[in-house]
Amino acid sequence: MVQHSQPNEYPPTYWEQISSRGLPAHQPDYWGANQRQLLKFAMDTDLPQDDLNLILGGNAARLLDLDVPHSRMFPDFK
Repeated sequence: MVQHSQPNEYPPTYWEQISSRGLPAHQPDYWGANQRQLLKFAMDTDLPQDDLNLILGGNAARLLDLDVPHSRMFPDFK
């Protein structure tokens, strides 16, 4: 997988698999760019650690359909 970066464009980063090379021989860093963007957002907005944990944990709980121990951990916003 080849990672392309194009600052000031949309999307700023994308991956392209070259079919003639077959499947990648190593684990591509799919999440690294997303984690760096989230960290940059947290630093730029001075996001408290608790809110950052809620973003990361709430997304994992929703994606994996996990039962959370307390309903107050992830309030429903309507």
